[in-house]
Amino acid sequence: METMPSYAEDIDGGRSPSVSMLSEVAAARKITIVGGSVPEMASGQLFNTCCVVGPDGEIKAKHRKLHLFGIDIPGDITFRESDTFTAGQEPTVVDTDVGRIGIGICHDIRFPELAMLYRSRGMPCKFSP
Repeated sequence: METMPSYAEDIDGGRSPSVSMLSEVAAARKITIVGGSVPEMASGQLFNTCCVVGPDGEIKAKHRKLHLFGIDIPGDITFRESDTFTAGQEPTVVDTDVGRIGIGICHDIRFPELAMLYRSRGMPCKFSP
């Protein structure tokens, strides 16, 4: 995690090789792509970010991971994403050519409240085993 800032990309500033590649592929194939995680540097903070890119190659939405993972097992392991990343501030809902979707990154899906919020905003909840 210590090296993560050196890989950070400036998505809003247009200096994001990852999102540029997603944009090129989405536009070339005329598809929607949900892609991430990308370490994003914005306003001096590092975020774990996922972008939704439309068939025109434009970013339709950007989700910053809301729930940062942490574990502390005395004598064994301590790991806190919050030592490196800043949590996002709001859920992300986006209308796409395949329907309305809500975005969650990794640990975000452990929180049923987020799924319930997305459901209340018109997204069908379907889970596969």
